[in-house]
Amino acid sequence: MSKKLLQPMVIDANVERQEIEVKQALYYNKHARDLKPLEEGDVVRLKPFQLCGDNVWIKGATIRRLDERSYEVESPSGTLCTNRAPHLCMTNEPSPLITEWAMHAEVNQ
Repeated sequence: MSKKLLQPMVIDANVERQEIEVKQALYYNKHARDLKPLEEGDVVRLKPFQLCGDNVWIKGATIRRLDERSYEVESPSGTLCTNRAPHLCMTNEPSPLITEWAMHAEVNQ
């Protein structure tokens, strides 16, 4: 038996690497979940930019979907930005754009 173990054999590195990658993907995706796609006009919160030091998520509304996980979002200040879905959190709050229009209409009357 020991002579059989000592015999030289060729190991295909590509097959071994693929097995390792499959195992890594299994662990990496263990708790992954699909995100619901956002619709145009959905109210979301934007994750704050880490370098600014802010911890407050900014309210915004989705304008359009750019690709599978990216959205164009408008903030109450009118700034348009592109965000990936993991950096957005859907909320049940009233739209910041509608409330801003209502406040602007009240001021003009």
